[in-house]
Amino acid sequence: MYQRIHLDKGRYYFGGQFDALYRLYAGYIFVAEKPIPTSEMETESVAYYNMMDGAIDSNHYGVYFTLEKPSDVVLGIQADLSDGDSAQEVRLSHVMLLQYSDETDAIEDVTVKENGISKPEYYSLQGLRLKSAPAKGLYIMRQNGKASVLMAR
Repeated sequence: MYQRIHLDKGRYYFGGQFDALYRLYAGYIFVAEKPIPTSEMETESVAYYNMMDGAIDSNHYGVYFTLEKPSDVVLGIQADLSDGDSAQEVRLSHVMLLQYSDETDAIEDVTVKENGISKPEYYSLQGLRLKSAPAKGLYIMRQNGKASVLMAR
């Protein structure tokens, strides 16, 4: 299953949570320039995540990638079910595509408004600035000179 979309230049995350992951022979979460066969995923994709490395838990699994210019890309979840066990299964939920703000690559400083209360800033655990707080998962919120690690459920 895949979707071709146009993305602006920038840094992105594409992935989701596994609801089922059973005896999968070959499967990937991927970003590519065009649809590609599963057998060529590791050599022809822009980025890929081998779903056999995932787990059924509350974590998100996927890929981080950077586009140097606006591009048409294919985002997908793909598995080769022709080989391996006849009872293979994979299901994902909370599939997401996040674009990271290109304003800064790391936490640098805090801007304080005149009333002394700064607007909260949100960052991934890798220090990449986010446009808003994520709906789910761990993130860093920085406000009024203090940084906190928060978890959204």
